[in-house]
Amino acid sequence: RATLDGAYGLLPNHREHKFKLFGAYAVMPELVVGTNVRVESPRYFGCIGNNPTASSSRPALTNSAWYCPQGAGGDVNTILTPRGSQFEGDWLTQIDLSVRYNLDLVGTTATFSLDVFNALNQKAELDFDETGDLGGFVPDPNFGNVTSYQSPRSVRLGIAFRY
Repeated sequence: RATLDGAYGLLPNHREHKFKLFGAYAVMPELVVGTNVRVESPRYFGCIGNNPTASSSRPALTNSAWYCPQGAGGDVNTILTPRGSQFEGDWLTQIDLSVRYNLDLVGTTATFSLDVFNALNQKAELDFDETGDLGGFVPDPNFGNVTSYQSPRSVRLGIAFRY
């Protein structure tokens, strides 16, 4: 039961909205362009901390309950915070582009490809430290710090031969 305190609320990967659009178009028989667009609303984050209530069947220090230290110094108060109730991340917008060119050679076909991932070079903050205390109800100074960003723009070149 100790690990269930505050476990109600939004699930860890909850996003209210997800939009996806993808497709390709043959500009000419040998030239194909395509895109993949993904837009997702932010994730919600909570505060994982130690459970301040103790009994013989419920250990006091279970760093898996949703209790969060509030305050500083010797004036720290631990309160129950529902999962996903403390803050939210950024919107994720990812636009990937692709171009394929087929070149017919004697007895073989060469396909040249160019893919650009995260074409707009968005830098969304996607994941955060949800640990609210270091143990013994001491607030964690890293709580809320970013632990994962959106991958930066990248390019992939490719050549394929079919014979």
